[in-house]
Amino acid sequence: MRFYFQDRVAGNFATKCIRVSSTATTQDVIETLAEKFRPDMRMLSSPKYSLYEVHVSGEERQLDLDEKPLVVQLNWNKDDREGRFVLKNENDILPKQKSQSNGPEKEKDGVIQNFKRTLSKKEKKKEKKREKEFARIPDGDELALSREDGENSRLAAEVYKDMPETSFTRTISNPEVVMKRRRQQKLEKRMQEFMSSDGRPDSGGTLRIYADSLKPNIPYKTILLSTRDTADFAVVEALEKYGLEKENPREYCIARQDDKSGKDVILDDNECPLQIFRDWPADRGALVFQLKKRPPDYPGRKGRKVDDKAMRKDSSSSLPPEKLPYLVELSPGRGNHYAYYAYRHHEDGSDSRDKPKLYRLQHSITEVGSDCTEDGAIQLLGPGILPHHCNLMHTDGMVTVTPHGPDADTFVDGQRVTETTVLRPGSTLQFGSAHVFKFVDPMYDQGGRRSPEP
Repeated sequence: MRFYFQDRVAGNFATKCIRVSSTATTQDVIETLAEKFRPDMRMLSSPKYSLYEVHVSGEERQLDLDEKPLVVQLNWNKDDREGRFVLKNENDILPKQKSQSNGPEKEKDGVIQNFKRTLSKKEKKKEKKREKEFARIPDGDELALSREDGENSRLAAEVYKDMPETSFTRTISNPEVVMKRRRQQKLEKRMQEFMSSDGRPDSGGTLRIYADSLKPNIPYKTILLSTRDTADFAVVEALEKYGLEKENPREYCIARQDDKSGKDVILDDNECPLQIFRDWPADRGALVFQLKKRPPDYPGRKGRKVDDKAMRKDSSSSLPPEKLPYLVELSPGRGNHYAYYAYRHHEDGSDSRDKPKLYRLQHSITEVGSDCTEDGAIQLLGPGILPHHCNLMHTDGMVTVTPHGPDADTFVDGQRVTETTVLRPGSTLQFGSAHVFKFVDPMYDQGGRRSPEP
């Protein structure tokens, strides 16, 4: 760990690095630092040391002797802030009268009062600067507390001014760099998903999300979405951008507004905001999206479900059932077999509890969860399964899975996913802790090529 020492005699800061364990107290660290810096050799009085944590914002705090500096530094990462430790001698401020007594007495009596050597120009400049600082300190013992506060208030500013930031910083105490790198990696991963065969992003882009009712002082935040990302996924992304990632996404929604009608229309969870934005006619006015609290009495647009059913029915007729992609259970058995297959009208053996469950994925969206009981949905019961766990989307010959929030445990090929992920033929897909499936697409031959649709 790196520590700084405020040397008021030399008029600057010194810095040292020492090895510190998680059990070392402030008292242990002070004893080691006093030996490293050895500032007491320049003092006539017995020094009294204290250790302070200071932050670039000006906040500072004196550590108790039984605190553990390494633990304090590790906790900075939780709050996403930077800090430094400064060793300070509480007795190194000389009384004001002593700094002015030698000169006048020497002139009055005509004799030398001490053996003080002649100062150089540089030392005279530093001495003059210290005298100006002492001149600003109020007299009297009753103002001692305010004098100490005034000194401490300048401590953070002085250490960051005299010892500026460098690029060589421990990442644990520089979380901004870590967070920036993580955001960049996430952005690069998302952009790769949007790339078409010719290298251009054709299935995704950025979308401005406003939050006038939640954060009126912030104009808007920009999130990265694909044309297949649903409104519930956009809510999670927007909450993270606005610093509300600890909120429950189910209590929020995305609403669209146009300047002509002035009405708010709340999007259903399975609607795709970016696709709506791209398809919005210019003659209907400007379209914006608002992040807001979900009304407690909002029932959802029931007609949407009817349209989705009709869409599945119409689109499913384009392919025979045996040509549709499906999920097949990898661990069937009575002991851990909780699944209930909603497609009971298919004669695929799904009604047998001794055979692996097979879930054919119709076109459009297939909801997965413990409360998904509608026709065309997949209901799973068991540990780690949420009421609305995720969405499976089958469109344009491609199947994707989108977890419904950060708590929806979903794994693709053993890797936990938190955003829309494309399923490849042969991929394993796990929901919660007990349900493991293999994704199969009959339209792909063994060489991985997709057969032409009839």
